[in-house]
Amino acid sequence: MSFALLVTAGEREGEVYPLPVDRAFTVGRDPTNDIRLVDRKLSRIHCQVQVIGGRCQVVDLNSTNGTVVNGARIRTETWLSLDDEIEVGMTRMRLIKFQKDDGSSPDSVKSDPPSDVKGLAAAGGGKCEECGRAISAAEIQAKRVRKVGSRYYCLNCSASFDDAAPATPPAEPLTGPALDRGQPGKEIAGVRVIAKLGEGRLGPLFKGEQVNMGRLVTVKMLNVAEPQWAQQYLHAVYTSGQLVHANVVLIFDTGEENGVFYIVREYVDGQSVQERLATRDPMPLADAYNVITQIANALEHASERHIMHGCLSPRKVLLGPRDVVKVTGFGLPRTPPPGRTAASYNWHSLAYTAPELLRGEETPNFASDVYSAAAIFYQLMTGRPPFHGSTREKLEHRILHNSPRLLRDLVPELPDAAQKIMDRALSKDPRSRYQTPKEFIFDLEENLRREL
Repeated sequence: MSFALLVTAGEREGEVYPLPVDRAFTVGRDPTNDIRLVDRKLSRIHCQVQVIGGRCQVVDLNSTNGTVVNGARIRTETWLSLDDEIEVGMTRMRLIKFQKDDGSSPDSVKSDPPSDVKGLAAAGGGKCEECGRAISAAEIQAKRVRKVGSRYYCLNCSASFDDAAPATPPAEPLTGPALDRGQPGKEIAGVRVIAKLGEGRLGPLFKGEQVNMGRLVTVKMLNVAEPQWAQQYLHAVYTSGQLVHANVVLIFDTGEENGVFYIVREYVDGQSVQERLATRDPMPLADAYNVITQIANALEHASERHIMHGCLSPRKVLLGPRDVVKVTGFGLPRTPPPGRTAASYNWHSLAYTAPELLRGEETPNFASDVYSAAAIFYQLMTGRPPFHGSTREKLEHRILHNSPRLLRDLVPELPDAAQKIMDRALSKDPRSRYQTPKEFIFDLEENLRREL
């Protein structure tokens, strides 16, 4: 007997979808599904229906809102009978008998797998990067695998695991005096603008020349409507300006000129760790060690002056010439400016935020900074942060309650010393962590350097 799903309610009401017998048939929001539904109540890959031995089975793929069969939410694989009803989000489907006009079965109703999984299929399969389960070549050919970046995930994991962060709302475009000052050739605070470097959380960054010193600098122009908040922000930057260290981005000047709030800082000819990780594979251990020790040295220098970072993330770590690492953003306020939500303002650092800060138990401290540095180290070695989440709520829940995957599950060649350091540095209890960056550096040098 051949089966099909008849959509009885929802955006595709009246449509019939034959069920192939040689692969799972998936439903969800992602374009790779056999039935793609634009429904915020659905997970990317919500559930699958499969014909096995002449019978039909439905499986919920760890979806957020669940799969309902005949009015009851299913918890395990569930066998279907004819006319059973499946409900996902706003869509209802009924299992029916199906026969093509020529009397043949719909075995061939399938599409070619995406080209990016054909190579993996030819190699005989692989393994899920989340749970480690083996993925067969047959599963890959049948599209029962997801590719995110350069990594592959089984459907069970890809339904509940999402490494795509919500986009941070862009800053409002510059207007008035700030727009004029941001043009190449214009000057602000003695700096001649050369070119735009990019957009920050609070406004654009420009490459410029400090005319009286003849040196290249980076100028940040704050695009903040509330002058009082901008003054508080500049005061925090001014305080961090006392940090003079090879691994800290130097602050040269801050202030306000003709209604434009600005920061003039050291120009670093390179890319951020975030940009590096987005375009290439994880770093070899020796390179990751070199980066993390320099980050820790910057944090230690700041701790000696009682300055905490508080929002360390890969965006705040710059990779300069000759493998010199520069950390920026010390001591900046975590409270967003008027008109901005905390979710959008702090999203880029959320995956690296210590659990106690999410619980609101403490203000940022040196153990919290160590947690953030360790989370970056984890990503340098594995290519992914310790925790992912497509929403703020999901990510916070995982940071507070889940344990990160073991390093050896992601990169088997990493030494045990790296895992021991990570276990302590990422402890959910700040009292169990390294209390200062200096302790973290000592353990790195004593127990990990010998493994390089």
